[in-house]
Amino acid sequence: MQSLGEALAIRVAFYNDDKETGSGLDGSNSYQRTRTVSLKFKNDGSFNVDAPHVTAFAELDNDGASRYLIQEGDAANSAGKQLIKSVKDGLICDLIAHAKSAGRIVPALAKNPLKLPTYQNNGKSAYGQHPNVIALFGNTELAELSACYLSERCSYKEGVVWDYTSKDSEEALKGREDSALVQAVVLVGVDYDVGDVSANVDFSGSGRARAVVPVGALGK
Repeated sequence: MQSLGEALAIRVAFYNDDKETGSGLDGSNSYQRTRTVSLKFKNDGSFNVDAPHVTAFAELDNDGASRYLIQEGDAANSAGKQLIKSVKDGLICDLIAHAKSAGRIVPALAKNPLKLPTYQNNGKSAYGQHPNVIALFGNTELAELSACYLSERCSYKEGVVWDYTSKDSEEALKGREDSALVQAVVLVGVDYDVGDVSANVDFSGSGRARAVVPVGALGK
């Protein structure tokens, strides 16, 4: 399944093609589920982040452990509960390690939602240069691509990120400070505001789930 960054790139590609050919958006502007997840947990001081609680972003693989995590999340969220896993769990350890190596661990939001200007000056915007937006999409190029898309396609002066605040994380993990809250990340659209990204979504929710096939795979 597409990552958040891939969902954005696909959305922009369909939009650019539609401008030239009128071929349509193929649902790319709709609410998009992704394999990107967010993990909220107490900062142990090893991430070079000055905050009591942090959020990490990483992509799930198409393997048994990842599928089981999604099933766990769906069951918990469907029952009205949060998916909270020990930070010593093997998959959670791997996801946090991947996020750390990719520079995708950032302070939990001070205020929800995070609203930032999309206007670019010399290719840079407050939205595209914000650490939490960069961590969400995976790199600065994608963060600025989102800023450009929102500014041009929608004439949006602001991009919006919905996520847990430090206080939200503290309350969710009360009594389980050695654990991480795991949530899904979605690219919002159509019935919801296309300028939004939500990193605090249940696994039990619905939405489009576009597959991504590696180049050359169809020929094998």
